Amino acid sequence: MSKNLKQVKKIAVTLFKIFSIIFMLVTTAGILKGYYFFLWDLPVSTNRPYDFYRERAPKVYQKAGFPGTVSNFEHGISLHKSVMLYDYTEKIAGETIRYPVEVYLNSLEEKEIPEYTLTDIVDMYMGFKEEHLNDGALFAPFFSEALVNNPRLQVFREDLIKTLELQDLEDVQITFSYDDENRGTINREMKKDLAAAMKTGGSPLSAIRQLDPFKYVKLGYIRVRIAADFQEKTFEDYFESIDKRYFKPGYYEIFSRDEASTVVYFVNDKLEWE
Repeated sequence: MSKNLKQVKKIAVTLFKIFSIIFMLVTTAGILKGYYFFLWDLPVSTNRPYDFYRERAPKVYQKAGFPGTVSNFEHGISLHKSVMLYDYTEKIAGETIRYPVEVYLNSLEEKEIPEYTLTDIVDMYMGFKEEHLNDGALFAPFFSEALVNNPRLQVFREDLIKTLELQDLEDVQITFSYDDENRGTINREMKKDLAAAMKTGGSPLSAIRQLDPFKYVKLGYIRVRIAADFQEKTFEDYFESIDKRYFKPGYYEIFSRDEASTVVYFVNDKLEWE
């Protein structure tokens, strides 16, 4: 009886060890799988959403009146999220314009593709219209290139840096950023500007490219940030001797590295500080 009891006990210990090993393997596999998808936020099948968006994007542009072509699709990772990268190309006034586009891949919910108007696109861009499957991202680069990345704004930036450095400021850096404080006003003005541009003919993209970045600097939507080595309390004294041709009406965020402080000034139409 004692011998049989020992055998039963031995079998029970062996079974317990086997069960423990199996449990550990299953648990570890589950943790690793969950950790992987938590890190990368990728669906189980990464190709399925990519193929869905790849097929859908050209149709969205077409229905919105954008006659360009979509090409060079890539599937990548940005900020640990699955994204689709591609180029949108359109010929405007004899010039071929290319825009790199990045779209996060989210829901695969299939709905009829909306027929966006330019007004809808502005509302998505400004955050006044709920986006359908990240459709706003398809058009966002068009506004960025017309506004903060506009070549005219970059020339303005370089000329202003040179002007400030002539006034003994050191290590001058100028950047542009958006200020959403008056989004309602900006939204209405942008719609009016685009409606006027559309009356001259051309595609919606052509109208977006006609937006005047300096108007949106003046309205405060694009803020000019100047960082330099100087005491911010003396900046108005600098401004008195600066060639004012290189300034534009609008909001200037002045950052003094010496004081580690920021002051916001408004330059009016007379190029005076307010």
